[in-house]
Amino acid sequence: MIDFLLNEAGSNVVIRDSSVLLNMEFINSKDLDILPKVVDKLVSTEDIDTAIVYGIKDEVVYIVGRGVVNGELLDIINTHFSNLGKVKETNGFTLAMVPLGIAVMLSRENLLRLVDDIMIKVFFPGKTPGFSTAFDRLNEIKQLVTTQV
Repeated sequence: MIDFLLNEAGSNVVIRDSSVLLNMEFINSKDLDILPKVVDKLVSTEDIDTAIVYGIKDEVVYIVGRGVVNGELLDIINTHFSNLGKVKETNGFTLAMVPLGIAVMLSRENLLRLVDDIMIKVFFPGKTPGFSTAFDRLNEIKQLVTTQV
């Protein structure tokens, strides 16, 4: 099952140096249970020392990671997501649950693109020229909403 998921991931995988970012897209409860196994499978690969796998279920992005990306993974996830959702570390995994809020009003395709843009900017900062649109636009919208309240 895990090998099948990895094979089907195709363009949903971003690899930089020895780090892997895998978008499982829209997942169900069974998929949610295997996210840590997918992370383990990726980290057990010889050239991978950090794996982050994420998917969307019930208007929440679930993030599971293990390893180091330019510093401690827990610190990176805490910095970017703890004010939006829940972050914890357990059994060597860093876990996060981030509610999508108003973003769920987007089409499925645009929602996936937005989540991808954010994840790539968070985990591969400075290494992704051209990935700016959705994340920057979300910040603009957030600023507009907060200044008008």
